[in-house]
Amino acid sequence: MPALSPDQWRALSSQLDEALEMTEQERANWLSSQPTCDRTLVDQLEVLLGHHQALEAKGFLDARSLKPPGKSGMAGQTLGAYTLITQIGHGGMSSVWLAERNDARFVRKVAVKFLNIALIGRAGEERFRREGMILGKLAHPNIAELIDAGVSPAGQPYLVLEHIEGDHIDRYCDHHRLGLKARIRLFLDVLGAITHAHANLIVHRDLKPPNILVRNDGQVKLLDFGIAKLLEEEGQCGATALTADGGRAMTPEFAAPEQLTGEAATPATDVYALGVLLYILLTGQHPVGPGPHTYADLIKGILDTTPPRPSHIVMSPAAGNSQLKTSNASRRGTTPDRLSRNLRGDLDTIVATAMKKNPQERYASVQALADDLQRYLKNEPVSARPDSIAYRAGKFTRRHSTTLTAAALAMLGLAGASLGVGAVEARTATVVLNNFVSFEIAFLFQNFGENGNV
Repeated sequence: MPALSPDQWRALSSQLDEALEMTEQERANWLSSQPTCDRTLVDQLEVLLGHHQALEAKGFLDARSLKPPGKSGMAGQTLGAYTLITQIGHGGMSSVWLAERNDARFVRKVAVKFLNIALIGRAGEERFRREGMILGKLAHPNIAELIDAGVSPAGQPYLVLEHIEGDHIDRYCDHHRLGLKARIRLFLDVLGAITHAHANLIVHRDLKPPNILVRNDGQVKLLDFGIAKLLEEEGQCGATALTADGGRAMTPEFAAPEQLTGEAATPATDVYALGVLLYILLTGQHPVGPGPHTYADLIKGILDTTPPRPSHIVMSPAAGNSQLKTSNASRRGTTPDRLSRNLRGDLDTIVATAMKKNPQERYASVQALADDLQRYLKNEPVSARPDSIAYRAGKFTRRHSTTLTAAALAMLGLAGASLGVGAVEARTATVVLNNFVSFEIAFLFQNFGENGNV
């Protein structure tokens, strides 16, 4: 197999990770389902997977006989007032350990995030330091708190962070079978955290379910500002190595078009990722379609293809057979038909506006997106929808359905009652009730005519 270029390896890396998580049969089916235009990528994957299988057959790096260096050796070590317990996460840049307070002043568990030793003295170390500085600027109930920072005796920089006992936001919503409005209310907490970050001139750039946890008590916590961008540096001449490195460190499934084309990240970049996240929370589907996705599929879907409307995707063949559609809707406390109807209109438009290809056509800010979702929850007209009398009248009717229904029932009741009373009593009752109903309806429609938001 010839040497791979950096671009080829980036394309292969995520696909290789995905393939290694599958069983042999799943892997074979997945490889055979890849489009012919990606034949070179598939061939390279098959070669790498063949090498992997050969090493496995020889017992190379067998997990039963070998343990990753440091994974157990660090347990029990102390960092100031904290004792390391066990490793709870790892990645290319860092590893995360659960620790607890050891000075008996109070009981608290924390997460200690270590920079990987291989990155010490390189750009990764500067990015790690930057993450600590960014978190130090942010104080918000929906952002994981930075408690402390330092350097271990072995020379590894570390951050001491709030430990979150919870689950990814999408899995939390599915596990608790939250309906659309409950999911939106939870999502609004995410928007509040991002709005706070943007107010401090910080763009997250890596918003995805693993970085947004929901605690067991239902509180949202935003994590991982490792590749966040400081907007106050936009005026500096040229792109530093750190900025360029951070721009490449992204999750393709949630990357905005401008991230893939190497353009500057702005608050609109986070708006796009939030639109993708909202799409998944509401529909259970990724905008590009059901996975697994090749790198080429993701690039084409993000740059060139308009995603299906949420109301359409939940009923389309891409959502699976009827049983899968029913299961997906059930996790949202409804049926497929009702889910599609509830998504149609305002939610279709809100999601589509957040995910526009052109950053200038998206919501102007995360707060603007939040405002439209709040209007949806209140049955008020959303700003992203074209204005019309029929649209506002429909919203007006929903907001005041109780009053209008009561008036209609009263009129029907009067009509029935008048059949059993004398003419004089019926005329008197009619005048009184008509005056009352006319006053209520006139008051509502007068205000509707003034601002359309009664």
